[in-house]
Amino acid sequence: MPEVNTLGIIDIKDGRHPVIEKILGEGSFVENDTYLDKGENRLSIITGPNMAGKSTYMRQVALITLMAQVRKFCSSV
Repeated sequence: MPEVNTLGIIDIKDGRHPVIEKILGEGSFVENDTYLDKGENRLSIITGPNMAGKSTYMRQVALITLMAQVRKFCSSV
């Protein structure tokens, strides 16, 4: 269960994009960690070739954050 706070910190461990994981099937999606705060970790530069998952990663962080704020989460999609 996510913990929502007012510290301005996003700390995601083993994050997964729920929609993409549902399409690919369990075990096919590579989990990602994310740490952002209001200090030195305010910005992440994401680089890589086309079709490497940059947009999916950014959408995943946004979706997980939004779902945590509205208290909508599940352990299995």
